[in-house]
Amino acid sequence: MLLLDEPTEALDAPTAARLLAGVRDFDPRVALVITLHDRQSLVLPWTPSARVELTGTQYRDTLSRTMVQG
Repeated sequence: MLLLDEPTEALDAPTAARLLAGVRDFDPRVALVITLHDRQSLVLPWTPSARVELTGTQYRDTLSRTMVQG
């Protein structure tokens, strides 16, 4: 497992996409946990297998499509 905390912050979209593609290509078997701001999530060069969206005191698990009050 590899945890990346905002790895694309301050990068332009093409550079961010290349960085994330390189991380994914380094070892495709590794689980990636990446924290991104909404605008950064648009540069993922693959489709995530799971995603959790945080909004204030709620989060949405887009894999199960449930909204949880926190």
